[in-house]
Parts: sequence; structure tokens; C-alpha cells
Amino acid sequence: MVALKTLTITKEISINASAKIVYNALTTSEEIIQYFPLKKVESNWIAGDEIKFIGEVDGRISLDIGIINKLIPNKLFEFSYWNQNHGTERKIENYLTVS
Repeated sequence: MVALKTLTITKEISINASAKIVYNALTTSEEIIQYFPLKKVESNWIAGDEIKFIGEVDGRISLDIGIINKLIPNKLFEFSYWNQNHGTERKIENYLTVS
């Protein structure tokens, strides 16, 4: 068995808005599409539930399928996702985590 290597990328940005406004923008289906190149986001917005980010890249449908790992109101939104365009099999070890 091959050991999986974990890679981490850390980025930080400053947003001139309250934590509540940013959290709502990232965790409300109608809001998030205003800030990302998405057409639709489907989720019940409950930790452990599925989330789908549906967009379009170069005229082709782009679909990110994921799981919401953590939701702490006004503090944290963490999810793991897989994209059909990554060239990998849809297995949990190929999911990327964003928080």
C-alpha cells in the first residue's frame, strides 16, 4: 500500500466586512454565486451533508461534489470536495479540503 502524502497550501486575505456578512456570503446558496464563477450551489447547509458547486468553465459544465465538514456560525465553513475535471477517481482520498 502506498502512503498518501498530505499537501497544504495556506492563503490569507483581509475582507472589510463583518464575520457574519462573510459567513453568510459563503454559506447561502443565493449569496455564494455572486462571488464565485458558479451558476448554482445545492446544499442543506448542515455539517455532514453533501454540497454541489455547479459552474461553467470554457463552455463546459464544472461540477464540484463535496461534504460539509464543519459549520460554526460566523467563524468557520470547512468542506472537502472533488471535481470531475481534476482527472482523478471520485474517492475520498482525492478530495481537497477548504476552510
